[in-house]
Amino acid sequence: MRQDRGAARRSPGFLSHVHSGYRRNKTRMAGNITRLEAFRRQAMSDWSDWDAMIVPVTGVCAFEHLAPTTDRAGIRDYVHQFDTLAGPLGYFDALTRFTVPVGLLGWPVITVPIGRDPNGLPMGAQLVGKPHSETLLLDLAQRLVPQFGFR
Repeated sequence: MRQDRGAARRSPGFLSHVHSGYRRNKTRMAGNITRLEAFRRQAMSDWSDWDAMIVPVTGVCAFEHLAPTTDRAGIRDYVHQFDTLAGPLGYFDALTRFTVPVGLLGWPVITVPIGRDPNGLPMGAQLVGKPHSETLLLDLAQRLVPQFGFR
């Protein structure tokens, strides 16, 4: 079982969950599935009045490539932290802060360009739709992207 406690401490929102999954605990898994189903029901209830939502892709703007702090046979770790409005976040938590909840929903999502930051680096947003709304999202993205100056 691979477990890197240092990486899990630096990334409580992402890597700690990945590492806990290595333990393959059936009871915990059953509880997680129950919580996931409740999360999806609550999201459907909260979004009942909306066809789609636009949310950030990451908790940080684009940045120059960072070399990993460690790389063990392709398993990379980054000690780097980002200062965000939510406070300092580790590398993986900052990059997955908004994509993990959307991914857990299992709903369709399209990432679209919305502009550039002051350094000229690209910024994007996620268009998230309810289950089976792929056609609606594609139409929305096609109409929305030109509004931000992209074709």
